[in-house]
Amino acid sequence: MKLTTVVLVLISGFLLLVPAKPSNAGAAFPWGDISVWNGHDPYDHIQGVSGNFFEMPEIHKTISLILSSADRRLLARYTVAGQIESIDGYDVLSLCQPHDCPAENATVILATGETSLWVAFYAHIGAVVSVRWYGTDDYEHLPPDVLNQVLWGHEPKP
Repeated sequence: MKLTTVVLVLISGFLLLVPAKPSNAGAAFPWGDISVWNGHDPYDHIQGVSGNFFEMPEIHKTISLILSSADRRLLARYTVAGQIESIDGYDVLSLCQPHDCPAENATVILATGETSLWVAFYAHIGAVVSVRWYGTDDYEHLPPDVLNQVLWGHEPKP
């Protein structure tokens, strides 16, 4: 084998070992006490808190980690918001596209006693329906009442 072939094989092998994106395994995203937001819209201005819910440094940092820039822009377009609810130890927030809530919405879920955050995007456009999940942990571990919030973002609660 030629020296250039050996070098290319070694470089290729090394690149396979390098992760494409830094792993967040073991990373902590301490929200601090976010209970002050329960019962409030995420865009409210709460006395003693600077900025809105999404401007809180650790929440902003985590959302930036798990979402692409295109999905962060999409989330920012969902300016119609319900109040943040506490459900089974999770803070849950439903957001939607103005004038199109049943067809385009998102749910943001934070584990209050942990450091996990999820964002679920729901879209029903024409004949296509999709739900995309992003998070710091597997969403399948969420309690049923929390998972149902994603469904109830586009259907009336039973």
